[in-house]
Order: sequence, then C-alpha cells, then structure tokens
Amino acid sequence: MKFVLTAIDAKYIHTGLAVYSLRSYAGKEMREHIELAEYTINQRMEQILADLYKRKPDVIGFSCYIWNISLVRRLIREFSKLLPEVPIWLGGPEVSYEYQKIFEDFPEVTGIMQGEGEETFRELLQVYVKAEREAEGAVSFCDLPLRIPGTATREGFFGVRKPLDMDSLPFYYEELGEDEKERESYEEERRLFYVGVTRAKDRLSVFRLDQKSSLCEELVGRKKKAVQKMRRTLAQERGNAAVERPFDREAYENYAAQIGEGLIIRHRKFGEGVVEEVQGELVVIRFGEMQKTLGIRVLYEKDLLIL
Repeated sequence: MKFVLTAIDAKYIHTGLAVYSLRSYAGKEMREHIELAEYTINQRMEQILADLYKRKPDVIGFSCYIWNISLVRRLIREFSKLLPEVPIWLGGPEVSYEYQKIFEDFPEVTGIMQGEGEETFRELLQVYVKAEREAEGAVSFCDLPLRIPGTATREGFFGVRKPLDMDSLPFYYEELGEDEKERESYEEERRLFYVGVTRAKDRLSVFRLDQKSSLCEELVGRKKKAVQKMRRTLAQERGNAAVERPFDREAYENYAAQIGEGLIIRHRKFGEGVVEEVQGELVVIRFGEMQKTLGIRVLYEKDLLIL
C-alpha cells in the first residue's frame, strides 16, 4: 500500500515542510507506505501529472496553500481521470475551513484533513494499511468507512483534535546527516524570521531557546554593521537629508582643499555638477543649466557633497 504525499512549492529552493512532518510523525514502521512527491508551481501541470501517474499511488494527498491551490484544483480533476479508483485527500489552510464547498466543487475528493494533520494522517494511514493486510483479495480503498477525528468526508465532520504537544513532534529531517540538518534548521529559522519581519508593525523581538541558533548568532554578529549600513542607505534615499557631523578644523581644511575648479561632484539634492569657481569659503557649482553658490563649511558639516 502506497500513500503519496504531494507538495507543490513556490520555488525549487523551498521545502514542503508539511509532508515531511506528516511522514516523520507517522513513525518508521509506516515509512515504507509513504512516498513524498515535491514539485514547484513553475512546472507544467502535465509534467506533474505524468510523474504522479508513474508513482502508482493507492492513495494520494495534496498539501494546499495559497501559492499552489489553483494548480492543485486543476490536478485533482485531471488525476481522477487517470486513476479514478485512487482516493484523494486534501490538507492545509486553503481547504481546512470550507470542506462542504470543496466537496460540492470537487466530487473527486475523498476527504479533508483539518488543522494539525500529524495525528490524523497517522491514523488514516493505519486504517488503509490494516485494510490491505486483512483483505483476502484485492481491496478497494475508496469503499472503506472512515470516521477519523480531524477529518471531514461526505458523511460529515468527525470532530476537532486537541493541539499536539510540540515536544512530541520528531525532527522532520531525521534522515539527513548532521550538516544537512543544521542547514535545514538554519533555512527554517530564516523563513520564520522573514515572516516576522514582514508582519511586524512596530517592533520585532527575536528569542531563542538554549540550543545553538546559527541565525541568532549571525544577527547579533552583524547587528552593528547592519545598523551603520542602514543609516547610510536611508541618508542616500532621503537625498537632501542633513547628516550632521562634529566640526574638525583639520578634516574641514582637507575637505576644502579637494574642491577646485573643474572638479565633478554630486550634491545630495541637486545631483551631479561641476565646480566653476572657489571664492574663499564659497564655491560656485553648475548643475546643468542651474548655477549655485554654496558655503563650503555648510557642505562639509551637512555632508552634502560626494567628492
């Protein structure tokens, strides 16, 4: 008996975390019955369909998210034409809360796993495996009575599961080596950090547990450098932003000495210009058709010229 869990990611560098978590929680004794199939939304539907057909699943599941739901909807209809005897299960945020409409729109769908799917999927898989073992001949997986908590079928919704204790979830990349595990953990931290940065309104607080966090170490190590770079970038974007700096007579004299006739400069507000004349502490600069007489000390203190 083979249950194919299908993930369609936004990019090839992404990983379909949900299907890995389901497989890991199902346990090693069920591993032989689970096959993962990962694709991206940039692949042609026909290509994905052909690969799924070659895998010859007994049951198939699709992980449904906002970036892949339109493709999944098309795949459901076409897949059922190729393998109409294979039950189709859906899970994920795009289908968990409107199962009745899903069943109305897609008569091909067998059932929907709602909310956290780890415990639900394990029980569902156990039912299919047990049915195959107890069958004297060929078994029809479409005709099995399924009333598992956390699922909805055409017979109804069978109740909400209690949230899992997060400590009970095994590491979903347990088959990877130590270096690969560290890389995957780091990538997952980066994904979560990105979500936090893009959702935060006023402040983002980053915490870590006692274990080592490569991302947190990187953030702390780069904090000072990043802040300095951000300040420079903001000043450049603001164009004429007045960046005050303390007056240093020697530094000012060196600065003024660089300004001479014919020098090409860039003013943070007026853009590129050419020095036409220096008159003591004043400088005459031509910006295209516009000519400006500016105080050199003001230019220095406000850091308005890029020499």
